[in-house]
Amino acid sequence: PAHGLVRNALQRGIDRKEFRPMTIELALHSFMAPLLFLVMWKHSMGPCCPSQDLIDPEAFISQHAQLMARGLSFPETITK
Repeated sequence: PAHGLVRNALQRGIDRKEFRPMTIELALHSFMAPLLFLVMWKHSMGPCCPSQDLIDPEAFISQHAQLMARGLSFPETITK
């Protein structure tokens, strides 16, 4: 179900000329990979790391969302 939601959102953005054209099936991996990374980190390396090296999941996803939005947008639609 999550893939369908992301797929539809990407297609809608492309149709509205808010996002540049892309291969949606490949872009799905760019959205899902950080979530899988956090799960693997939490259950593998995370327990072995000192507390200062732990990843804040909300900050990580927020940063990734900002990077993705800028990468998907046409250059003229990016606001400074």
